[in-house]
Amino acid sequence: MSQKKAPAMANILGALIQKELLTEVRRSEFFVSVIILSLLFGIISSVGISMLTLHPSIRLLVSTYTWWLLTTITILTASEKMWDKEIATGALSTMLLAGVRPSTLYIAKALVLCLGAIISLVTIVGTGIFIADVRISSDISPLAILAFSGSVGLSALCTLTSILSIRTDRGASVQIMITLPLLIPFVIAVVRATIDTLTITPNETWSLSGATSAVIGLALIYPSLGILLSDRAMGDSA
Repeated sequence: MSQKKAPAMANILGALIQKELLTEVRRSEFFVSVIILSLLFGIISSVGISMLTLHPSIRLLVSTYTWWLLTTITILTASEKMWDKEIATGALSTMLLAGVRPSTLYIAKALVLCLGAIISLVTIVGTGIFIADVRISSDISPLAILAFSGSVGLSALCTLTSILSIRTDRGASVQIMITLPLLIPFVIAVVRATIDTLTITPNETWSLSGATSAVIGLALIYPSLGILLSDRAMGDSA
């Protein structure tokens, strides 16, 4: 029985991901708002950093914290309203009554949010490099791994907390209170890992540091928690 269900669930998941992407691209609300907010954050922060007289190592530290914090704020803001359309139109209840598992909805939403996180991070970092004169001399491959892992963990966590707060009267406030205790250690780890990677000298080879291992580990743990807890959190929504 489980062998027959697996292809069906995969088809449903694929259809939901396609629906989410097509809907967001057609409406343009999600991706446009992410890009605009990221550009504003990136330009304002980069101009501010460029006006400060800082040692290159301090500039790198401040810029790295700024990049990840602003990306986090952007995605957390976007995730607060990610269920509004489905709730307002009744589509969420319809899908749940039709037998779509909440964990499948979670994965589809998290993947779209992950794409938004990558776009936001690239936009903010790009403006930082050009405006704040932050120099990145290390190999791009480790940075790509960190950017992807960080985006996965961030989007998975924000999607999970948006589900946990979906049935409360003060959804945004509740989501922030739930997210912060889980988000703070993740941001600290990803910033530390990014700095470790950016400060590698040409004679050194990149290797997994403790911070990088923590980021990759949390990027696996948060989606797993989301898949497990979303069924419980939304199980009675129908």
